Amino acid sequence: MEGITTYGKIAIICGILGIIPGVLFGFLGFIFPIFSIGFGAAAKKQGDKYGKYGIILGILAVVLILVISALYYVYVSNMLSGKK
Repeated sequence: MEGITTYGKIAIICGILGIIPGVLFGFLGFIFPIFSIGFGAAAKKQGDKYGKYGIILGILAVVLILVISALYYVYVSNMLSGKK
């Protein structure tokens, strides 16, 4: 069985934490997914299976942040232009 490293645990935690601020704050939530991808890559190099999961969670959080930010932009643009 593959060992679980500290980098793998940090990658998973940052990946999970990256989703919450990403939904609430848009682009301000990018710090955790970046750490998740970085620590996930380091853990994967050491043979940790959590590294792959951390990378996946980080990428998922980045995509979610981009989608939420685009929706915020459309909503605010419509509000400012007077459309409902």
